[in-house]
Formats: sequence, structure tokens, C-alpha cells
Amino acid sequence: MTGLCIFSIVLFISLTALCVPFGNSRLYGVNPNNFKRKKVKYLSFLFRGVGGKNCIYGDVKEYGIIYPIYVFHILGYLLATLLIGLVFILLFVFKMHIALVSIILFSVFLGFACVYCIATMICVIISKKRDKIKEKQS
Repeated sequence: MTGLCIFSIVLFISLTALCVPFGNSRLYGVNPNNFKRKKVKYLSFLFRGVGGKNCIYGDVKEYGIIYPIYVFHILGYLLATLLIGLVFILLFVFKMHIALVSIILFSVFLGFACVYCIATMICVIISKKRDKIKEKQS
């Protein structure tokens, strides 16, 4: 039981950090030309553009990454780092059972994933509306 709980803790922390980069690779409904972009020169291997590494928008050094996704990348890595500290605090300071800590981490990951999904849906809607406006102007 303890081994499974430790595995789930590591899994949920990893999924929190990797949710955005891997979720980004399938994000084809967003036209990056409709958003402001941030070019990432340092630590660019941690970031993925819309469509993943193989897409023309995937090169974050040259093309950049749209700001909403950039913010979620940073939040995912920051949240994963904070969760590592939270695990130690809950286990050793508050002496919680490891299964309860695992459930708490799952809840945090699920909340972050839901917020990320909602934000990407909003990006898709904004992108489609801006594409329609550009079509009408042409």
C-alpha cells in the first residue's frame, strides 16, 4: 500500500509538471498568429509551442509561444515544485497518512488540469472568432 501511494505521489507531481507541455502538442485549434507571443531563449527545452516540437509553431526560440500557454507552463512547473515541498510538510510536519497526501495531490492535479483545459478552450474560441473577423475583413 505504501509503495503504491509513493508511486501515485510521484506520478501526480510529474503529471502536474508535464500536463501543459504534452497537452500543448495536440492543440491544433489555436492559431498562434492571433495571440501575442513570447520568445523563450533560455531553458527552451522546457517549453513547447502550439502543435508540439514538430509543428512550425513549435520552435519557441524562433517563433515563440503564446502568452496564455507560456503562463500555464510556468505555473505547472512552479506548482510541481510547490507540491514537492507540500508533500514533505504534510508527511513530516503534520504527520498525515501517505494515502491522504496522495489524495490531496490528486485533487490539486485535477484542479490544475481542469483550469488548463478551460483556458485552452477559451484560447480556441478566441482564435476562431479572430479568424472569422479576419475573413470578414478580407
